[in-house]
Amino acid sequence: MWQALFDELSAQGFTIVAVALDTPEGARPWIESAKPAYPCLIDTEHHVADLYGLVNVPQAVWIDEQGRLVRPPETAGSTDGFRKMDREKFTLPEDVIAERNRVKSEYLGALRDWVAKGAASAYAMSPEKLSARLRP
Repeated sequence: MWQALFDELSAQGFTIVAVALDTPEGARPWIESAKPAYPCLIDTEHHVADLYGLVNVPQAVWIDEQGRLVRPPETAGSTDGFRKMDREKFTLPEDVIAERNRVKSEYLGALRDWVAKGAASAYAMSPEKLSARLRP
């Protein structure tokens, strides 16, 4: 999903920086297997998580061209529907799949809107709204 999004939006100045909160030995095989065209970092000491208040993965923050946060840490279009997985068949109920697809679609739509409109996007938060949503 992330590579496809990068491919779609990079010509508009959008980039992704993926940060693995892991060891090089744990993260490197996954990164090399994915062969992403965007930067992937490995943060063994979880500095990025501490700086941005990330508490779970995957999470994302949106940072504008001036280096300002415009959306706080959020689940990046993912859900916890995996908790309802049938552990014998490794399948998800249809309603869980539908909800996962809806949440992902809404998130990606919001992200595309922000890339296209910048600060004028309804999804870019004002500093006041952002401040209210950030954890101390």
